[in-house]
Amino acid sequence: MSVIVRLRLDAEEFQLGRILSIEGDETVTLERLVPVDNRSVPSFRLLGSSPQEFGETVRQHPAVDSLERLTSDDDETLYALEWDAGNDAFLTGIAETDARLLEGNGRVDEWSFEIRFPTHDAASRFQAHCTERGVRIDVDGVYNPTVPEAGVWELLTDPQREAMVAAVEGGYYDIPRNISTAELGDQLEISDQAVTERLRRCVSTLASNTLLTESSA
Repeated sequence: MSVIVRLRLDAEEFQLGRILSIEGDETVTLERLVPVDNRSVPSFRLLGSSPQEFGETVRQHPAVDSLERLTSDDDETLYALEWDAGNDAFLTGIAETDARLLEGNGRVDEWSFEIRFPTHDAASRFQAHCTERGVRIDVDGVYNPTVPEAGVWELLTDPQREAMVAAVEGGYYDIPRNISTAELGDQLEISDQAVTERLRRCVSTLASNTLLTESSA
């Protein structure tokens, strides 16, 4: 039975956190993480005002092969990063336990993650893996997505819930739509692209833990 773990760790505790060095009010959101042998190719969004300086700093890291700027919208930039992930004990632990990284958000000092493990035993093995390699993590919660009493809304982050509630109340899912992602972005003080991504993650999480769970029961 799968479980979802929400946890936090200092940026200095894992290699990717050290590579994606951010300052001030900048934030990083991982879009996806694709393992390729001992290398990983993630795409992520940087929300901040200094992408040029950020890019130069990241490219100087010895483990980085390439950093490509894909799109840029106001103060939000989408990147693709290729680097040698073999020395990242935290991400290696996720791969070795067949877990799936659902969400990762970084700030100047700390990162937060939401990870789905195939079993409770896999989650325990991941924690043991981190302890053995000196990676200090703080677990904020463990959720069983197949238990109705747990509440599927608890699987969403606070920003995701906020976006979904605003979209439903504003009539985004009505036919015809009564509000656009740009208008939702103004309301939530984020870009329309960020609104689209949050709603996409909400729908994916809710569907994975209701429709797909029921069909596999």
